[in-house]
Amino acid sequence: FKTDAAAIGAMTNGVTEESYYVIGKSLGALSKANPEDAMKFAKTLQNDENSRILGSVAAIYAEHGGAEENDFFIKAADKMEGFEMYGFIMTYGKYLKKQSPKTVEASLPVLTDVAKNASPWWVRMTGINTLIDLETKYGNQIHIAETELKDLKPGDDNELNIRNALGKDKALLKKIKTVIDDVQAKEEHPRLRKILGLKD
Repeated sequence: FKTDAAAIGAMTNGVTEESYYVIGKSLGALSKANPEDAMKFAKTLQNDENSRILGSVAAIYAEHGGAEENDFFIKAADKMEGFEMYGFIMTYGKYLKKQSPKTVEASLPVLTDVAKNASPWWVRMTGINTLIDLETKYGNQIHIAETELKDLKPGDDNELNIRNALGKDKALLKKIKTVIDDVQAKEEHPRLRKILGLKD
């Protein structure tokens, strides 16, 4: 299926349709069949005003995007609300797990704003959960790196690279923890506080 020219042609035609639903579905299918073309089409749609289209672009970038796509997520977040924001932040989190500490750090103002201020409460929850997922990821990376350092032989060429990466991960983890602590301290919704295990 992935190499079927007729199928890929149908997906490509679908991306140029006027229906937001058809465009979204076609982009999703094209992402699996031909990621390079999917990225090209996503670039032409990333400034659209429609939240459904932006959600489809976000899904493409989460799968295939690099650091340069982070600007799209930051700008598109301003166009999202309610259920669209909920799905968008989940997709953003998936994207961020594949990116560098520098890119993740640049995302923190957006995630912080959603986790603190988004409405209704379950949208804030997805912002908090995304931050917690990143906290877990970097905590695990730090543990692995520290274990690798202990196992290295003196003078190993990899030591400097591991220590540099470890330093960046620790600095980012500290910032993520600070944001999470601040968000949780200010959250007032009783149901969300209960889900997060916070005491009244």
